[in-house]
Parts: sequence; C-alpha cells; structure tokens
Amino acid sequence: VTVPGNQERSDTSLYGMASLTHLYDIGSKGDWLLESTAVSYGKLNRHVTDNNLALFSLSTKPVYAFERYKIGLPVSFDKVYLSGEGYAKVVQVGAEALYLLDSQSSIDGSIMLKRSYYDQDSDLDAQSALASIRYRHAFGLDPWVLSIGTSYEKSNQVNGARTDVENGAWTHKIEVSKEVYKDLNAALSYTYTLKNYNDVDLSFLTKREDKEDKYSIGLSYMYAKDLSVHALATYTDHTSNHAPFSYDKTTLGINFIKSF
Repeated sequence: VTVPGNQERSDTSLYGMASLTHLYDIGSKGDWLLESTAVSYGKLNRHVTDNNLALFSLSTKPVYAFERYKIGLPVSFDKVYLSGEGYAKVVQVGAEALYLLDSQSSIDGSIMLKRSYYDQDSDLDAQSALASIRYRHAFGLDPWVLSIGTSYEKSNQVNGARTDVENGAWTHKIEVSKEVYKDLNAALSYTYTLKNYNDVDLSFLTKREDKEDKYSIGLSYMYAKDLSVHALATYTDHTSNHAPFSYDKTTLGINFIKSF
C-alpha cells in the first residue's frame, strides 16, 4: 500500500535537557523521603521540523526505605508540544517497590495508571494500566550486571470510534552491562514488543498486530565527577500485519551530561 510519507527518510537532531531533583527527609531516622523532580526537554530536527518536540514534566514521590525494602508512590504530570503547538497531557499515578535479595541481586516492580489527553484529537484520549517487573544480578568480583525485565500495558479508549487506540502490549528486555576500563562502561540490550489492537481496522478488515525488535549498544565514560559522555547506537525493526506501519530505523546519538 503506497501512502504519502512512507518512503525512507533520514534526519539529524539536537536535543537538550535540564533536570532538577530535590530530596526532602521526612522522617527523623531517614526512613521517609519525598523525591520531587522537574524536567525540561527540547528536540530540534534539521529536516523534518514537524517532529520538533518539547516536553515539560513534574513528578513527586514519597519513598519509604526499610532494611532491604524500598517503596515509592509516584505521581507525575507531563505536557508535550509538537512543532510548537500543544500535543498532549499525561497524568500518571502508581506504586513501585524494590527488594534487595542479597548484596549482588535485586528485584523491582511497579504498577502505574495513566490518563492521556490529546489537545487536537480527543478521539486519541486513553486510559492505561501498566505492570512491570525486573530482576538484576551482578556477577563476579569485577562484576558484569545482568538485567531481565518484562511489562504489560493495557490501553482503553475514552471516547470516539478509532481502531488504533485500544490495545495490549507485552515488552520483554534483557541487558548486560560492564565496566570495561576504569570509568568506561559498556551495555548491550535487546527489547521485544508485541502489541495487539482490540478493534478490526476498516481499511484492512483485520485486527492490527505489531511486533518490534530493538537492539542497542551503548558506551559511557565518566570524564569527571560532574561530566560524562554517552554514545548509543540502536537498530529497530518494526513489523506489522498492516503494511504501512512496518519500518526499520537506525539511530546514532552522543550525549554530554554536565552536573551542577
């Protein structure tokens, strides 16, 4: 199926981010903390300027830590602008927990509820529930770290009659990371996502099913206590039984992070 815009395209982008995190000790013994974060993010594209992005995010999370347990109750609000115009608002609330199994391994998980509001097309509005779990383990005295996680997200339509809103998506990820040399870390990861849509698409007369394989390799170097450099290469192979939604993409990026 030939549709406008489905040809291969390449672009170069520049993005910047500022993040401010504040920790407040609620309890006299340090058991309770209030963690609040404000984030501002902007991305400018050289060619496809319609994809220029701006994001503003506010979040707060009471955290309780006791021996091997850590429990948080996050609440967040995101505002997204696309090409200089309001695009979406997202509100999230949930619970997360971390348990240290021993000195080298941990397990963590979360349950989140999300409500999305789209400024220019309310038919896209959705409410979602997300559950995730992850296991991490460090091997050896000069450790390499293995991380295995899985999550499931269920999205339901709020109004309208679109067929591309309600879906259920499984995501599985495995990552291996290690300090190769002093202050130089490397990471390899693979992510598989399967998304099934609930409704029959009237153009194809079938339910849409998307599959995605994502391969990533990253390097990070701590140049100083307050300066680090990160390089990332990612290849994404996205396939769908509805042909216009199949694509592959290669992304190369380098980040310089300065802390104050």
